[in-house]
Amino acid sequence: MSSKYGRKELRTIRRSGKRHHDTEYTLTSDNDLNSDTSSKKTKIKHVDNNTDEKEEHIITEAVANQSEESPDKNRPTKVYNALLTLLNTENEEDGDFSDKIKNNNQKQKKQPRIASEHELLEEAIEDGYAIDAEEDNNSSYDEREVESKPIDDDDDDDDETNTDFFNLHFNTYNEHMLTELNSKIQNRLIKNVSIKIPISDKETLLFSKPDTSFIEEENGKETENKEKKTFVPPKRYQSLNPYVIKQKLKIANSTTYFSSNELTDFQKNIVDPIFQYNDLLCQYDTYGQESQYRDLYALHALNHIYKTRDKILKNNSKSQDNPELELLDQGFTRPKVLIVAPTRNTAYEIITNIIRKSGIDQIDKRSKFQDQFYSESSPYNKSKPKSFQQVFKGNSNDFFILGLKFTRKAIKLYANFYQSDIIVTSPLGLFLLLQSESTNSAEKEDDKQQGKGKNGSKYKTRRGKKNSDDFLSSIELLIVDQLHVLELQNFDHLYSLMMKNTNNIPKEQHENMDFSRIRMWYIDDLAKLFRQTLIFTKYITPNANLLINRACNNIWGKFKTYKKIDADECALSHVGFKIRQIFQRFDFNSSKLIKDNDTIDEPDYRFKYFTNVIIPKLIVKSTGYEDGILIYIPDYSDYIRLRNYIKENVPLLFDHIDEYASQSHLSKARNRFRRGKVKVLLYTERLHYYRRYELNGVKSVIFYKPPTDPEFYSEVVRFIGTSIFQEVCDANISNVRCIYSKFDGLSLSRIVGSQRAAVLTHGMNEIYEFR
Repeated sequence: MSSKYGRKELRTIRRSGKRHHDTEYTLTSDNDLNSDTSSKKTKIKHVDNNTDEKEEHIITEAVANQSEESPDKNRPTKVYNALLTLLNTENEEDGDFSDKIKNNNQKQKKQPRIASEHELLEEAIEDGYAIDAEEDNNSSYDEREVESKPIDDDDDDDDETNTDFFNLHFNTYNEHMLTELNSKIQNRLIKNVSIKIPISDKETLLFSKPDTSFIEEENGKETENKEKKTFVPPKRYQSLNPYVIKQKLKIANSTTYFSSNELTDFQKNIVDPIFQYNDLLCQYDTYGQESQYRDLYALHALNHIYKTRDKILKNNSKSQDNPELELLDQGFTRPKVLIVAPTRNTAYEIITNIIRKSGIDQIDKRSKFQDQFYSESSPYNKSKPKSFQQVFKGNSNDFFILGLKFTRKAIKLYANFYQSDIIVTSPLGLFLLLQSESTNSAEKEDDKQQGKGKNGSKYKTRRGKKNSDDFLSSIELLIVDQLHVLELQNFDHLYSLMMKNTNNIPKEQHENMDFSRIRMWYIDDLAKLFRQTLIFTKYITPNANLLINRACNNIWGKFKTYKKIDADECALSHVGFKIRQIFQRFDFNSSKLIKDNDTIDEPDYRFKYFTNVIIPKLIVKSTGYEDGILIYIPDYSDYIRLRNYIKENVPLLFDHIDEYASQSHLSKARNRFRRGKVKVLLYTERLHYYRRYELNGVKSVIFYKPPTDPEFYSEVVRFIGTSIFQEVCDANISNVRCIYSKFDGLSLSRIVGSQRAAVLTHGMNEIYEFR
């Protein structure tokens, strides 16, 4: 009944659909029509300004026993029912229009507009460098903002004693020792003392610390028995109980760790290095363990921020009572925690976990964060490997940089970098941000002169300057999440971030700097000796060792996990069928000692060996197949070098595909290789990582270098298994050949097992065969 009356209440409807975007429907009641029919009619005039076609729909409807007036409270219901009646009537003639609207809206939600890299960069600059004029201008921690109270009013002063590792790490040190140690590190003359701590039959913790005995020698102290001194590693509690954690965090996380103190075996192995401020290179087994280590470092990062904040606020109160006190408790800038992640989805999980553990309910700009970082659906085929789906799930965009600012009652997302406590970034996001030059239009210049920013708000901008990395000058906790994924993006960006962009003395003085409160080891450019670095990866590579050895100089030492891989756990055991697998070593130094020049010259020796020994076998007819040969190349520089050499010097029908090739070239090259029109196909590791192709027509595989990820080895070898199943080749004729050197021990251990890898790298023979 209400639906019939509601039609009279509705006069004009604008419909936005896929067919007509500017369409107006004028609804006229039957009383307004010049018709004398017995059954009352309602006429809809369809007017489309964009087309010349005019449509007219006559909908006949009996109207009886209806009152012309109805209570106003029923008006919304009547209008809504009128809209439903209109749409249902249209569906009879025009098809199910409501379903079209619904499907169109769903498509719009699933396919949001993708911002360009330039737009993302401009937005990151605006969010990160524009300072709200109403916020902090006088100090790093505004007293108005926190009501001049610490975050945890009921906390005692345990962080001021020697029972807290926060105080031990940052406030107890020898200035002379630090200066001498830094000089040795800069000249690469420092030596480390190390010890192995067994965890299980297959896992070991390796702890190393800078050898400071040279300080005693220079001071003239007795050092005759220094070799006999016992090197004692840090104590392992395997629990959170011994550590001083802020009361607010204990309350917020009481149901997880502090009531029952339940830690997994994996967490027990890493909890002590994390909360004792040691550097850590942690290797984990499965993707399910990511949430476990993220829980620990999120709790540690929050605890560090809260302790830093409360210490500064307490000292603010002391300085008001006695201005002559020397209170050193700050760095050059406010940000203290830097988290590096590979994708926006990973950043979303990290930030959401931090918010959940913080115990703070008020989150500013949460909807914007949800829209930009969260995505429900994945564009990739579910037939891809689980590891691929895990890495590329959700929003896989690798450009982002986001600041988090903690106040007493709220967390402010998209905070200005200099006012943030935690910065979450990708290597690419930070690299492009620091490399970009501000290019402004005349309109932006006018906004700058008027002191206006986005949405008419007042901002202090940094237009006209090159973006500065000064906001990274006081990082005290650096976390690298999923290093194995970051390596396959661009390792140079990450290496530059850790070696060049963090813990540098600022190039200019900023408003919030209070030099009377800055710690001396910041001023002396020794901050890198106090920074804690946590690196988490699924497997350890030479690049991971490079970071922990070169970029991590924590005076409290570093931990590194080492895992023994048995033969039944290696990649060979996951191939799934029997095939001849040959591992061929090349030696470029008659001496067994490893020299510095060896690592630099190793790519040249590998290229010479491959072109002089392997390629001639492809030209000369042998017992194997002459076509269907896939050459797998992990490094892009090696790929370019080998591609150019074959193109200029080798009479082979070959093709090549890489991560930078167009889709048409990829399809054509794969098709030609499958049909046998080309004999050899060059294939890069990054292309396999991003696409996970199932290549057809593969009869033999040659690994220019052992794959970085052991899963890649078994996946590529199974290309031959597909050809065998399709009866394209014979398993007795096909073979797999892997070229390696003594520097490939880490990747070989994951492919053949730890014990076998030792034999392959240091054995007497140069060729080893497995089936």
